[in-house]
Amino acid sequence: MSSFNRTSQSKSRKLSIVVAVTAISLLGGVYAQLGAVERADAGLSRRSAGEPLIAEQFSPVEEATAGIGSYAPPSTGDSDIGIQRLLKKSESAAPFWFAADVNMFATSNAFYTPQNEESDVFTSVRIAVGARPKLGGNWYLDAMISQEFLRYNDFGELDYEVFEGGLGVVRLIPELWDVVAAVGYSFERVTLGDFGDDFYMRHSTQATLQKQFALTQFQRVVFAGTGSFDLDVDIDALTRNEYGFQTVYEYHFAGDWHARGFYNLLYRDYREIDRDDLTHIIGAGVSWRPKKWLQAEIIATYSNNDSNIDALDYESGIVGLGASLRVTF
Repeated sequence: MSSFNRTSQSKSRKLSIVVAVTAISLLGGVYAQLGAVERADAGLSRRSAGEPLIAEQFSPVEEATAGIGSYAPPSTGDSDIGIQRLLKKSESAAPFWFAADVNMFATSNAFYTPQNEESDVFTSVRIAVGARPKLGGNWYLDAMISQEFLRYNDFGELDYEVFEGGLGVVRLIPELWDVVAAVGYSFERVTLGDFGDDFYMRHSTQATLQKQFALTQFQRVVFAGTGSFDLDVDIDALTRNEYGFQTVYEYHFAGDWHARGFYNLLYRDYREIDRDDLTHIIGAGVSWRPKKWLQAEIIATYSNNDSNIDALDYESGIVGLGASLRVTF
């Protein structure tokens, strides 16, 4: 009898979670809060395409020209011997970095809802610090913490903050076609205007494989595959495994100007409830980098989330303008 009761309670609990998540998704006021998690996920996915690539962060080869990739300056002999790639390793890589980003975005779907979409403008301010010391050989440590603040112009109830922390290792694998591999632990904390009140926290592990292809001196394509597996989430219904694929094309077309296009495919498999999401993110941006440590960018993205829970389907278009400062020491 007790075993039957436990089984019945377990089924009732799962059913109540599904009902609660669906109900929350349909109620505007409460959804604005739980939607902070959806917006945090979408924000992290969008930003990942703009972060410095792993191969660029950890490669021991210094960029010797204004072009993309580590190549020798153009010469009259290129027509005979081809573009020459530099193989000399950097002797003095800076292990610490600091970044500050300020962005303003216009979104077509502030609440990430399938119907009755509301547009808004929001501002993002992010500060991050990290360390990437070399451990030996082609092994690197990767540690970082960041705090991001997001504020909406019309819908103040959507304001939230995201704190991230991570610790992992990166391995350059020249014997495997210069693939870059990374594994690590990360922590995410979402708050809703009150830093003393945790709305949502996630502990997870990640693994990444990345391969960069230099097409010409000024063009490259990067492919990456990722996996993320939750260890502990304080909202059980949001515990999940996430699998992703990303491709980025970059073109250095004039002086300090760069253009890029990217595509992210994310599949999220929720472990505690019957929910599966497939998200497509397509974007493009043009950036101006007058200094090695300063960049301004115009970016546009389109996101489409297809969930087996219809209330969690959404489409969103975002256009933004931002500036970022990044220094190493």
